[in-house]
Parts: sequence; structure tokens; C-alpha cells
Amino acid sequence: MRFRIYKSGTLWIFAAIDLLIGQIPLATSTNWLVLTVMADQVSVNYRLQSLSRC
Repeated sequence: MRFRIYKSGTLWIFAAIDLLIGQIPLATSTNWLVLTVMADQVSVNYRLQSLSRC
């Protein structure tokens, strides 16, 4: 699931988030899933906005 989002062009942001989460012992796969869905929604919205600008 991570790699699909990494390809959206904001690799460094998600890599930083991934590193931060790696430092938090309490972070579970459920927390990552929620973040992934939120980030996915943001990238989709961004793509829609840039498409409508053209």
C-alpha cells in the first residue's frame, strides 16, 4: 500500500512520515492505515485540482 502512494510524487513527505512513525513504538498498523487513507485522499484531491487548472 505504501509504494502506491510513494509513486504519487511526494515520496519525501511519506518517507519522513514513515521514519517518524518508525520512532513511535505505539504506532500500530491500524494507525498507519488511517494515515495512508488520509494521505491518499489528499494526493487524489491535489491531482484533481491540478487537472482542473489545465
